[in-house]
Amino acid sequence: MAIRTIRENTRLKLELDGGMDGDKVIMKSKTFSKVKAEAADEDLYLVGQALGELQTLPIASIKKTRRNSIGGRVIDLRAKPSG
Repeated sequence: MAIRTIRENTRLKLELDGGMDGDKVIMKSKTFSKVKAEAADEDLYLVGQALGELQTLPIASIKKTRRNSIGGRVIDLRAKPSG
């Protein structure tokens, strides 16, 4: 059986430097969903920088996350049942 990879979603995450609490680093984050899967990494980075300029806290990192399913059978949940 051939294994297929199905891309479910892509997200852009900004991790923000919230400062320190004693000796503990405080990180905050903002996540943006429904990012086009075809978006180039460089474009996402530039968007992340632009969004970071709108934040009150400085950017610590910009991350792209993808969630994939793997399996042999594809089920289209959007398909209307026949009958």
